[in-house]
Amino acid sequence: MKKKISSILLGLACLWGAASPAFALSANQTYDYGDVALSGIVNDDKYDWGAAVIRNGDKYQMWWTRQDPHDSVYYAESSDGLHWYDLQRVLMPAENAWESIHVADPSVVIVGGTYYMFYEAPRSPYQTCTPEGYDNAIFMATSTDGKTWNKYPSNSDPQPVVRQPVSTYCSGVYGVGQPQVLYRNGQFEMYYTFAAHPDSLGRNDVARAVSSDGINWGASENHAKVLKGGGADVKFSPLLNKYVMVYTLNNQVGRTNPPPDSAFTYDVHLLTSDDGVSWTGSQPATMWDAASASNSITVGAPRATRTFANFLTDGQGNIPGDTFHIYYMEGQIHLPSEDFKNTASTWDLRVRSAHIADLPGTLAFMEGMNVKTSSSGSLYRMCGTQKCAYVNWGTYEAINGSRAGDYVTVPANLLDPVPGYKYYLEGLNIKRPGSSGIEWVNGFTRYGYTSWASFLAYNNNDGSAYFTLTDEEYDRVEASLPYGGTRP
Repeated sequence: MKKKISSILLGLACLWGAASPAFALSANQTYDYGDVALSGIVNDDKYDWGAAVIRNGDKYQMWWTRQDPHDSVYYAESSDGLHWYDLQRVLMPAENAWESIHVADPSVVIVGGTYYMFYEAPRSPYQTCTPEGYDNAIFMATSTDGKTWNKYPSNSDPQPVVRQPVSTYCSGVYGVGQPQVLYRNGQFEMYYTFAAHPDSLGRNDVARAVSSDGINWGASENHAKVLKGGGADVKFSPLLNKYVMVYTLNNQVGRTNPPPDSAFTYDVHLLTSDDGVSWTGSQPATMWDAASASNSITVGAPRATRTFANFLTDGQGNIPGDTFHIYYMEGQIHLPSEDFKNTASTWDLRVRSAHIADLPGTLAFMEGMNVKTSSSGSLYRMCGTQKCAYVNWGTYEAINGSRAGDYVTVPANLLDPVPGYKYYLEGLNIKRPGSSGIEWVNGFTRYGYTSWASFLAYNNNDGSAYFTLTDEEYDRVEASLPYGGTRP
């Protein structure tokens, strides 16, 4: 828990002198999907925060920090980015010179089939003269599946790949941490919190570093300090051809008459950059006015905190498509006179989508998620930029199995503008009433079985493994799905 004292101070730090946004977001261009659903975890008193989420092929993968009983890194998978299963702890405190207190703040990229995780840990108290939880450093581990990790240079004696300047060792400062990494143009790019200035121990910055191998980054004192503050995530949007940052700002920054402590809150905002280095801006008041008026991802309620925000990306840190999906921590915030632990049990992971402004046809959905409107009983699966209809409840249950409740109810005005749908029956066997021919649907194509023997061979001798559709249902499927010949 000590770690959270330093994290909350840095992760919620005000970014003085940040940039005016390059584009604006309006209220009807964002959608709040609520808390993520962690299988087997309901209304518990543990905190969850700092999620790194990747869409990898047909599944989503997430690594995040969970209290157990101290900060550890957890992993889970999902088919829709909202409902998560197979939860498991993949990194935990260990008896070595660095990790006896906590491991946290994971950031993951996939390069050449190898997963690279960057995370933070503080010097163990019995190994250093600093107080417990300080002198944080950044570490790296690799994996072939995202679950079993090999730390650099060894699991028994992990060593930092980025560390604070030697002159600030044992000075009681936070150090360096909260790494966020992307892989672009053949090199790793890291943004992290630098809170170890030799000449000003109260100064925090978002620092930027590059590396060809993920191990050698150079001295932290020489890294570019691109913004004041800390706890920012930076990824790349190919559609905008810009770097995009999410960061947290409190609602008292730059205000002549700030809200009272009873309404104190933190919210998530956006910035962009052409090169990832120059995030030009003005004074705090100007930054606050610009960000809060036109560029806020979340708008706070009294006593709320929304922070540790991260983008959904592909394996290299690219933001897919024309919609930002942002995972962030939301919960109550302690009063200034209180210890943060008074409210930390309320901190949960949440998801919000934010459209890229001034681009046509923006969507609020993640591929693979099941959606319906409150005014309709129809369920759809999001297939890229289309909504794919289920023919009936039986096909929905067949595709989703025991997870039949994994759908989200959204306003009709969000779902109605989505381009035309096709009938989604992937992986199912279907037939027309009165016909002996059985087809197998793969993606958006139907394939026929050459014989009953071939059907049994493909379906483990289960002669009932098909759906008989009504003539009307089959006609609609036939009209929307081409015939691709015999099943390969």
